[in-house]
Amino acid sequence: MNKKCLQVFAKAPVKGQVKTRLIADLGSEGAYEVYKQLLEKSLTLAAHSNYQTELWCYPNQQHAYFKRAAIDHPLILHDQDGDDLGERMHFAMQNGLQDNHAVVLIGCDCP
Repeated sequence: MNKKCLQVFAKAPVKGQVKTRLIADLGSEGAYEVYKQLLEKSLTLAAHSNYQTELWCYPNQQHAYFKRAAIDHPLILHDQDGDDLGERMHFAMQNGLQDNHAVVLIGCDCP
């Protein structure tokens, strides 16, 4: 086993539910647009890495954006599983280490 995996954690892009601390300054539309741009940039950069890319979706992979991302980018979709972010990250890492010798987990909404 000599595979590497890049796990990208993302929340479904829903207006008013992403980048909430920016809403006061940018409005919900502006915060939503910033989030979508950061998410797309993260997925594009991940696609150009030499890692297998997994998109870990919250609350699940059924959101239209995630389905489209799986068409536009070479990645595997997973649902985040757990009661809080720490549990969800732990679950994803355990899952990734079953088939890979190295796993990197990143968020998508920080430039």
